[in-house]
Amino acid sequence: MVKLKFFFCFILIAIFFINHGLFGLTDQDVLKEHAKWVDILGLQGINTDPVKIYRYIGDGMFQQKVVDVEGKGLKLTFDATTGELIGIYNYYQGHIKQDADAAGKKVIFSLDKETCKKKLARYYKLITGENLPDIEITNFPAIGSLIRPTCEVGYSWQRTYKGYPIRQNFVAISLYADTGTFAVYMKKYRSDLPPTVEVKISAEQARQKAIEIADREIKDWVQLLDSISTETAISQLDDKIYRGIKSTLKGKSRQIKQESQRYASLIGCKPIEVKAPYLEIVNIREDAFNRQYMQPEAYEKSHKWNPATRLCWVITLYYQNPETKVGAQFEVDIDAYDGSVVNGSRPWD
Repeated sequence: MVKLKFFFCFILIAIFFINHGLFGLTDQDVLKEHAKWVDILGLQGINTDPVKIYRYIGDGMFQQKVVDVEGKGLKLTFDATTGELIGIYNYYQGHIKQDADAAGKKVIFSLDKETCKKKLARYYKLITGENLPDIEITNFPAIGSLIRPTCEVGYSWQRTYKGYPIRQNFVAISLYADTGTFAVYMKKYRSDLPPTVEVKISAEQARQKAIEIADREIKDWVQLLDSISTETAISQLDDKIYRGIKSTLKGKSRQIKQESQRYASLIGCKPIEVKAPYLEIVNIREDAFNRQYMQPEAYEKSHKWNPATRLCWVITLYYQNPETKVGAQFEVDIDAYDGSVVNGSRPWD
């Protein structure tokens, strides 16, 4: 009897979670919000697309659990974990603008900036319950200028934490510039917050470490190219490790040797700082400067999305040989607290 009660209890719990969806939002929740925004944007009876709900893991490499409800000219996107509305797209108007743009049409811009600001502030308040930040409206054309039908005006800003910007995290809201109708809202808060924003490493310390890493990268890349600059060496590459790469290298030994010589001309060159070091909250990348060059499995592992972050000094270095005209740019993100390498990029990734 106890086992039977436990079984029915389990069934009831399962039904509850199925009804609420594995991602936490009920169909009733999202349908109600969708109907509200169809009404707000005046789309009632204009578009007859059936309303459908999709639950999936999306947003490309960021792997975010989302719930979409789409139909009647409108698409809403919710964060499935928190239930927060993170996206609105007026695709009814969007398709009209795209068709007009494809036909080569232009329109005369005539919107008043203050009117646009009030509209955007109203929509943002309805979506978030908050006031817009005190920033300037972006992409505002000159009155009387010819614009494409798909042109938008609005706000966009980067997410910050304790005054520091967070990479690839932002909010955007916009209107279509020809009529001032609502276009899109997006909130992309993909990253976790860093454990600390204390800065113990100086910009100069970070810069010196970045130069050491970039110098070593150039030398190691040249060494690799030299090691595979004969057809014999290419034929001996492991098919499993160099999956899909080995076949593209066959018959290219001469070009590989030339490439090695080009990059070798950068050894000993002093880098130019593309911009001054700055602080930014950056996602941790596992083994960003690994030496498993041209290996797909290592590349995929290194580029896998990681929501964990650190406050970093972002160092951008450009190497150029004035005689050979060869150049290479690196970004090295150094943890501002402990000096470790957090992320970065190199020309051959």
